[in-house]
Amino acid sequence: MEQQRMLAEQLPLTRGGSRGEYPQPLTKLKPVSSSSSIAATLSTYDAHLSASAYSPHTIKAYLQDIKLLAKFLGPNANLRQIGTSHLNQFLSFLRTVRKVPCSLKLLSRRINALKNFFC
Repeated sequence: MEQQRMLAEQLPLTRGGSRGEYPQPLTKLKPVSSSSSIAATLSTYDAHLSASAYSPHTIKAYLQDIKLLAKFLGPNANLRQIGTSHLNQFLSFLRTVRKVPCSLKLLSRRINALKNFFC
């Protein structure tokens, strides 16, 4: 009985939506376009990762990896400007130039974060 009462008191995760329709999300995310900066897309990317059932630790790590890419490319870089050569330079920076050691396991995770972000 107590469990049923608690379930009845819970707020819905979404508003509206008839059967067979996708309900509107409770929070509005900014649309992402090719002219968006990486920093401007982070909240949308965070929501995507959360909706994809990634663990909180993975979400935090992936977001940190993408923030590191944004810092490397600069604040004015937008998605349209980022090419394979930029990503290769970033990975080379992580392996050789950056003063913080990057193990193969960490590098692999960062590559996975990049794949996930750009796919």
